[in-house]
Amino acid sequence: MDNDIRKLASLFQEAEPPVGLAARIVARVRSEAEKANAARRTVFYSLTAILSFAAMVLAGHEAFSSVSQTGFAEYVGLLFYDVADVLNAGWSFAYAALESLPVLPIAATLISFALLFESVRRLAHNLNNHLMFKQVA
Repeated sequence: MDNDIRKLASLFQEAEPPVGLAARIVARVRSEAEKANAARRTVFYSLTAILSFAAMVLAGHEAFSSVSQTGFAEYVGLLFYDVADVLNAGWSFAYAALESLPVLPIAATLISFALLFESVRRLAHNLNNHLMFKQVA
C-alpha cells in the first residue's frame, strides 16, 4: 500500500510558487497601505485647512475690531496725517502706538494663516502623490 501511495505521489509534481511572488505580494501590500495612508492624510489636511481658514477669519475679525477699539488705527492715521508732530514726539509716540497694538488677536491671525498655508501646501503635495498612485495602479 505504501508503494501505491508513493507511485501516486510521484505522478503529481510539487507545486512551486512562481519566482518573485513573495516580493510582488509585499510590494502590493505596501502600495495598498500607502494608498490608504494617502487617503487618510488627504482627509486630515482638508479638515485642517477648512478649520484653520475658519479660525483665520474669526481671528482676523477680532484683530480688526481690536485695532479700532484700542485706537491703533488713529495712531497709524496720525503717522500719515501729521508727520512733523510724530517726529517731534519720537519715542513716546512709538511707545504709545505699541501699547495700543492688539498683539494677541494679530498673533492668532498670523498663526492661523501659517497653519492654513502649511495645510494647503501639504494637501497639494499629498494629492499629487495620491493621484500618481492612482495612475500607476
